[in-house]
Amino acid sequence: MRKSLPQNPNLSYLKKEAKALKQSTEKRDYSVSYRIAEHLTSYKMGDPLSLTDAQFVIAREYGFTSWPQLKASLLGQEQKSSDTKNERPLSERVNITCGDMASSALKHCGVEGQRLPWKDIFCIGPLPATDDYKTFLLERAKFIKDWTQLEGLPAPEKMAQQELRLLQDTLSANAIVFWIWPHLSNHLLLLFLIDWYKTNDYQGELLWVDASEKTAQIDTDNVGLLINSETCLSTMQLAHASRVWKALRRHTPEELISILKENNTCFPHLNDALWRYVEELPDSSTGLSLQQHNVLESIQSGCKRPHSIYKYVHRHEKYFIAGDWSLWAVIAEMINTAHPLIETVDGRAFFYPPTTMSEEFDKQTLALTKRGKQVLNAEISNLNLNGRNRHWGALEFSGEKYWQYDKRFRRVVFAQAT
Repeated sequence: MRKSLPQNPNLSYLKKEAKALKQSTEKRDYSVSYRIAEHLTSYKMGDPLSLTDAQFVIAREYGFTSWPQLKASLLGQEQKSSDTKNERPLSERVNITCGDMASSALKHCGVEGQRLPWKDIFCIGPLPATDDYKTFLLERAKFIKDWTQLEGLPAPEKMAQQELRLLQDTLSANAIVFWIWPHLSNHLLLLFLIDWYKTNDYQGELLWVDASEKTAQIDTDNVGLLINSETCLSTMQLAHASRVWKALRRHTPEELISILKENNTCFPHLNDALWRYVEELPDSSTGLSLQQHNVLESIQSGCKRPHSIYKYVHRHEKYFIAGDWSLWAVIAEMINTAHPLIETVDGRAFFYPPTTMSEEFDKQTLALTKRGKQVLNAEISNLNLNGRNRHWGALEFSGEKYWQYDKRFRRVVFAQAT
């Protein structure tokens, strides 16, 4: 159905028209299904419609290829009118990235809109099971404060308030764009943000730039190729993201494993990234997380210095867990334990930034202990030697019972250390 815009079109009216279309599907008004199916070939009669998809349909009915194009056209007309001088520019959008590096690359490339670099890395530490995001962010802030032990960080309550305020300030933007690279932290951030905006009834467009096929290196050349490649998140994608995010915050990993085995293609690379997340559970043979295994394997293969270990681990990872500092923490964890798997050749204590900043850091030489070799060869489980006191999603490992991952059959088992 093709319609014509009125002589003085009003964006607020068109937004209400899109919202009315969305509400019609929620009321199972089948009379609008033909309108939707004409522009959304994947639409099934009777299914609810996201606001993003409803806006897309309205835009197509007025002869535009997308809602952003429709808005841009209206912006050009409204800027000529004196009664719109004080309105917020209709093209305003917020670009959310995981970390400062990606945000800086967007700035250098002149990407339109505001930038919000999100600095919390969800692949490390707990994902609290609560649906109250104020509590969720507070628990994350407490973990970050304790885990990093960085001087100068504000109190957890203040950190959580700042993050919540940053997100709330974006609710008035016309569009939110998520930039996703092939890092596990990016995919987890995407799930969190989609659920947060849905929970807070965001009325604008939710879009994403899928850079999962690109190199993990984030630079201006890389970003330049992605400008104007954003696509609207569909109803199916929004629903799937919320379902996965909820499964990640269960007290057992079984629901997540079940979802991953469905091979859903809503997000082409999400399943692979989350399988990598599952591999941080203790392996059923060695009791090691994949990151721990890769560190031991790198030392066995001849990497003796911290940065050579870091390079080895990242060469063998597509959806790597985090950055260099967190890897030093993993190394320290396997040194400072009841039965060390790694030792310094000179017998001194292993030190790493930011606790001790020194040019001597990368001169430290590491080696596997006898126990480390046995664990790596699956002759004994690290869980039986040292137990585990780490978070995974909403799980906190302690005591003598652990969820473990059997990679051969892609399943999780609940077992007791012996």
